[in-house]
Order: sequence, then C-alpha cells, then structure tokens
Amino acid sequence: MQRRCEEAGRPYGSILRSTLFSPLILAETPAAIQAKLDQFPKTLLASMEQTVVATTPGEAIKRMQVLVDVGFQYFVCTISGNDVETLNLLAQQVIPNIVA
Repeated sequence: MQRRCEEAGRPYGSILRSTLFSPLILAETPAAIQAKLDQFPKTLLASMEQTVVATTPGEAIKRMQVLVDVGFQYFVCTISGNDVETLNLLAQQVIPNIVA
C-alpha cells in the first residue's frame, strides 16, 4: 500500500487503514460459535461470508494482532442483535490483549 501511495503521490499517512468484521461473533468454544451461526438464515450467512468473523477470543486476538502488525489502525465491528456475550468477550478479553 505504501508503494501505491508513493506512485499516486499520496501521503501514506493520509490513508485510514481499517477493516470490517460484520458481524463479529465471539464465543468460548467452537460449538458455541456454531450455535450462534445456526441462528442466521443460510442465505444471510452466504451474503456475509466476506465480512463475518466467528471465532474464539484467542483466535480473534491473533487475527487482529496480525492486522495491527501490518499497519491497520481501526476495526469496525458490528454485533448481531443482542449478542451481549460477544460484547463482553471483546471488551474483557480481546481489546486488552491487542498491542499497538
């Protein structure tokens, strides 16, 4: 991306490097993740396949840290319905363990 900015004459620092997780679905076990995914109609899941992130907190930390390490600045996450568990896991386990 830095090379492309240089080629276009655009300052690299002017680019907001962000990604979308929509929806973000967190749970402690693969079975719990699958139970949450099973609540979505299959056609809706198919339409979200490029943006849905359904994983454990530990795997979410790894995935987000890789993106931070290559220069991402922001994560835009949507939470499905009233998925309070995902909000709690994100706030208590994931965010505190991402190193900028």
